[in-house]
Amino acid sequence: MPVYEYYCESCGLSADKLFSASRRPDMIDCRDCTGSLQYVISVSKFTDKCFVPEPKRSTEFGGMSMHAFACKDCPKKFEVIVDFGANEAVSDERECPECSSTNVRWVPSCRIDRFSESFPYFDRGLGIWLKSKAHRRQVCKERNITPVEGDWDVDSHLRKWDDEDVKEQKAYDDYCDQLDNDPAFASYRKKQRDHGLI
Repeated sequence: MPVYEYYCESCGLSADKLFSASRRPDMIDCRDCTGSLQYVISVSKFTDKCFVPEPKRSTEFGGMSMHAFACKDCPKKFEVIVDFGANEAVSDERECPECSSTNVRWVPSCRIDRFSESFPYFDRGLGIWLKSKAHRRQVCKERNITPVEGDWDVDSHLRKWDDEDVKEQKAYDDYCDQLDNDPAFASYRKKQRDHGLI
């Protein structure tokens, strides 16, 4: 089962909880205060603390990247382009566009989508120059690849796996019930009892 991160805006508590993807609640009760922990999207963790990029004040990396932020004083979430070439950092103080609070935190996020719709461009995944959307579909069809348009819906795949797990668990429970109660397995149960296994 996947681990989900929850964050309480009232007291700042962060907690990890196990839920199946199809049964994940958006809010759970906070154990430290009367508030609620809200589900937040996070990256995989190898320690008890979420990975936060080091504030790097260097022109070594001169690019720009989009980062998500959440206000701790209101429910507003927003994105900001951080220009590392202009000596900006993810850890810089931000102002919430909704309530103007500076009590803002960085939110780990990931997005899987197309980087550009301007053609021609070199698609690194396919390893060729694409001339149009139709050319991309044709190449994917020739290579027997399912093209991903826009954001990838991870939850639908997790729900499918959860449903398969439920079916497998039901089949196993039915099998165990047959072994324990079905008259056809009476001799099997007697043999198991004779050997002291049940």
